[in-house]
Amino acid sequence: MGKQRRQHNEQFKFEVGLETAKGLRTVNEIAGAYQVHPNQVSSWKKSNRSGGRDCW
Repeated sequence: MGKQRRQHNEQFKFEVGLETAKGLRTVNEIAGAYQVHPNQVSSWKKSNRSGGRDCW
């Protein structure tokens, strides 16, 4: 059997995106800390900026 995919709730996505928007650490550093792909972090950041939930 393959590895089951993780599902992140909206609160988690918002917190990660917000931390990225602060600019204190790079996207790669944040992605490594939360064990997610950097592309996910970037899309959550983009979604937070637009105010919509269209990325997930």
